[in-house]
Amino acid sequence: MSKAIDTTGAGLKLPVRFVRAVDGDTIEVQGELTQFLWVVRLRDCWCPELRDSDESLSTLAHEAKREAAAICSVAKSMLLWIPIDGDFIRHVRAQGKGLNLLAFTSFERVLGYLLIDGKINLSEKLVEMKLASSTKEGRLGE
Repeated sequence: MSKAIDTTGAGLKLPVRFVRAVDGDTIEVQGELTQFLWVVRLRDCWCPELRDSDESLSTLAHEAKREAAAICSVAKSMLLWIPIDGDFIRHVRAQGKGLNLLAFTSFERVLGYLLIDGKINLSEKLVEMKLASSTKEGRLGE
């Protein structure tokens, strides 16, 4: 079972609503109090690509997208958590961006976690379901 994300450290915390799953590890959300749309690239979650030349991986990618959408669409609450940690600081330095809203983006997406109903870390859930890996070159389910 997914453990709750520790959001006590420095970072950006926003209540959001699900809009759509772009793919298994990229989710579009809207701020609860704004019309601003965030495209969230889930941290610690690497799903197969939808257009993978390997048909079995492409099938898993489509399943990951469906599962992510199913989990998010029934959420009573969602929190977008963008921690400011060593990974974030390295990302900012590599992009050459100052510490502003753009520092949170990567390919027009924010890198963060989605916490569903206060208890489900979507990244971890997809890994547990063997639809994603927690590392870029890792094995599904690990």
